[in-house]
Amino acid sequence: MRPYLTAYERDEKARVQRLRRDVLWCATYGVDLDFRDIHACQAAAS
Repeated sequence: MRPYLTAYERDEKARVQRLRRDVLWCATYGVDLDFRDIHACQAAAS
C-alpha cells in the first residue's frame, strides 16, 4: 500500500494520542479538559 494513502490514518491516530496525553498532563495539575460527560451515558437495561 502506498504510504500517502495511510498518512491520514496515521496522522489521525497521532492526533488522538496527543490529545489524550495533553488531557492527562493537564489533569495532573488539576485542569479538566476532558469534553466527555461520563454521567450522561445511559446504562443498558438488564
